[in-house]
Amino acid sequence: LIKHLTRSLMTSNEHLFSSPPLTSAKIKILLSNEKQKYQVIEKESSTSTPAAGWWETFGYPAVKDENDKFCRIKGYISCVKCFHTFIYSSNSGTTRFKQHAWKCSNGTSSITIESSNSSSTQSTLAQHGFKTSSTLREKDSKNIKKLCVQWICHDLRPFCTLEDVGFCALAQELIQIGHKYGVIDVNEVLRSRFTASRAIYDLADSYRQYLKQMLVEPLKARAVTICPDFWTDCYKNISYLGLNITLVDSNYKTFSIDLFCRAFIGIKTSNEVLKALQGHLTEFGIEDLTSVNIVPDRGSNFVTAFRDFQPVRKQVSTLSTIPDINSEFSTTMLKGRQRNAIDINDAVTSDDSSDDDEKYRTPTIPMKRKKRTNKIESTNVHLLERKISINEIPIEAHNIIIAINQCKKTVKYIKKSGLNKDIESAGGGTVHQSIVIRWISMIESLESILRSFKIIKKVLVVKQQQKLINYIDEKTLKQIILLLKPFKHVIKLIQTDHSPSLYMVLLSIQTLREVMSSYQSLLDYHSANSDEQSTDGSKELDEDLSEELEGINFFWNRIRCLLNEMFTLDIRHYVATVLHPKYRSLKLCSINERQECYAYIRQELKLINVECNETDQQLANQPIQKKFKNDLFSRFESGDFIGVEENEEEPEDTDLDSPRESNLLSFWKENQDKFPRLSRYARSIYSIPATSASVQRQFPGAGLIIQERRTNLNPEQLDNIPL
Repeated sequence: LIKHLTRSLMTSNEHLFSSPPLTSAKIKILLSNEKQKYQVIEKESSTSTPAAGWWETFGYPAVKDENDKFCRIKGYISCVKCFHTFIYSSNSGTTRFKQHAWKCSNGTSSITIESSNSSSTQSTLAQHGFKTSSTLREKDSKNIKKLCVQWICHDLRPFCTLEDVGFCALAQELIQIGHKYGVIDVNEVLRSRFTASRAIYDLADSYRQYLKQMLVEPLKARAVTICPDFWTDCYKNISYLGLNITLVDSNYKTFSIDLFCRAFIGIKTSNEVLKALQGHLTEFGIEDLTSVNIVPDRGSNFVTAFRDFQPVRKQVSTLSTIPDINSEFSTTMLKGRQRNAIDINDAVTSDDSSDDDEKYRTPTIPMKRKKRTNKIESTNVHLLERKISINEIPIEAHNIIIAINQCKKTVKYIKKSGLNKDIESAGGGTVHQSIVIRWISMIESLESILRSFKIIKKVLVVKQQQKLINYIDEKTLKQIILLLKPFKHVIKLIQTDHSPSLYMVLLSIQTLREVMSSYQSLLDYHSANSDEQSTDGSKELDEDLSEELEGINFFWNRIRCLLNEMFTLDIRHYVATVLHPKYRSLKLCSINERQECYAYIRQELKLINVECNETDQQLANQPIQKKFKNDLFSRFESGDFIGVEENEEEPEDTDLDSPRESNLLSFWKENQDKFPRLSRYARSIYSIPATSASVQRQFPGAGLIIQERRTNLNPEQLDNIPL
């Protein structure tokens, strides 16, 4: 008997010590998600001492052993309804258990809350979170204001902290605790910084388990896209590998989630980057990169690492560098001859790029299309497409760059001198500063200067700083803005995290190519998207825009060449447009492009186990209308175009009102019975974002976490806090 008991104890101890340490949060997740292995078992009540009433809501968490029997996890009790788990021992108080039992049973159970003054008391509404409105006495109100001011000033906190949602929730909870228990020491309620730091790990782990379960179904449907990138902490010079995922769930809803941001140790070679990513993604149930779509950064390490996984090349970062006139040439002007030649591609690649991996920069599934020809002399084309030194550009183009630099200096002076208030009081508007990490901030800065140009000029004359605007005139500003405005509209339209955007890449590039085809097309676009009207109600053309400046003509020609040369669209950009009910006709695309796109869709649909009937493609010739309306993509709409017959190859028309339809995925959800394979394939395609801006927006948040006053923060917490 003693040997048998000893063997059983050793078996139970072996199971106990071999398992990883459990916490209340982890046990709750296991009970919710792994019900076959973890369950809540009832408490065995003895005949002599019956269990208290609140035990009807609680039981012991248990795990299945090797003999398929559930063994109790000691030290904890769990709610049988919501699986909320508490630490429990023979010395534990029962107040919190009674309150939770009352909450879970909605007040329907026969639980009584005992009190030392009476046998049973009735709970009040305030004890269950109901708030009452009351007016503080003037003395108490002044004391609260005094304490707030002392706290803000002594600890150098921003004033907005007092309006923070988290702070207000904590203060409200403290008020409720005070109402429940009376006047108690605050040190008994608030937890130490060490406790809070440890609790972040548990809470982050619970969120990761939730995300892991959330990803199971989208991974099976291949409706998950990952966007990795690097970020460097400027204080400790630690490199972090960040990753954002975009997914479309079974309800056809889009989610964009910052999955992790973890310290990267070692050299950023393609093999090391791929190894680190695969290790981190395994924690979330992503075992194979072929089960997800990939939108990598254009750095050579990412491009090389993912070359075997058919990544989708992001186009928006490239799109933003094409009209970046200032960054292309002004750096060379400021640094003299330190940089003799510049390449537009240099602005696109990351710091880890190298020419050795240039052969991997083409998309894995490029679209075959005929190369466009430019109506420019061959000598000029050669000059516009190759690397250009600062000494090779015309003097008129120099003047455009000087004007942009002077605008930046003017805005910087206005910001530092606090002149925005003087400009606003004189009837002008706030001047905005250009930010390097924001692609469209330069045009917004130029527009803010143009709106208040005359007032800014008067204010600077008063301050004896008129030299700042000696090289700036309204005509130059208007024509620079005219050149950049189409890019601003397209980039703002395409940057979205919570709705499909991939279909807009093809439409945007085709739109920009049309707008940049001639100066008259630019004027037509400006007229269609301008709010200025003449007295008779028609659109009025500004006299400053009637004649094109020579410097603007140089940059217009260069942008036009780069638009035709830099973009090699992935076939999935075409597929995303075809799967859109409004733009399925692929207007302005050639017959070969349409046929190749339809053939690729049929090939992909064969991988989905649903039968399909093949149909012939009947293409209709329609006149192409190149009028730029307020709806940027309206001329691409299908109308009565007959692309393919109405079957699963081609969804029928639907009522969608704008190019950024919130109900695009709703259409595929409603028609998933009619188009089972296409609807599932649409989930996969529309989980791919057009840009990786979401992961890049993660890094400014990381910069707020690791700042000058938090340089000793554990790098692991940078991965926990954003969750």
